[in-house]
Amino acid sequence: IGASGHSQGGGATITAGAGVPSPMGIVTTMPLMPISRYEPAHLTQQAATMLLVSATDDERANRVADGALAEVTTELVDAQFVGVHEDAMNPGIHGATVAWLRYQLMGDESAKAEFYPAGACGLCDDSGWERLRYRNTPQ
Repeated sequence: IGASGHSQGGGATITAGAGVPSPMGIVTTMPLMPISRYEPAHLTQQAATMLLVSATDDERANRVADGALAEVTTELVDAQFVGVHEDAMNPGIHGATVAWLRYQLMGDESAKAEFYPAGACGLCDDSGWERLRYRNTPQ
């Protein structure tokens, strides 16, 4: 199961990926511009892989992204979209979100190429994305 949400739903997605309140069978999460007061406590409890999408003009979500990079122990890609908090429905984000789910849930190697290898991936060369950071990349 993959879970995704925007804003407070992104914070709830982080919580769900931590198995709170109980294990839910979620193997990957995709919080989009997450904000909530609950997710910091759940970052260290992540059981699911994560694509965390923040926006260049969203300080709140970027603080969560910095916390995730420091705390999450599962595979994490922190991708920063050039835009604002409300851009979760921006068509420029759609390709990356579909690719993440195809890679994580279907093992699609062409979709994985959107994120890996670092510095030479699809998003790395896309002007709509400004920053990609990684934690615990797959072998």
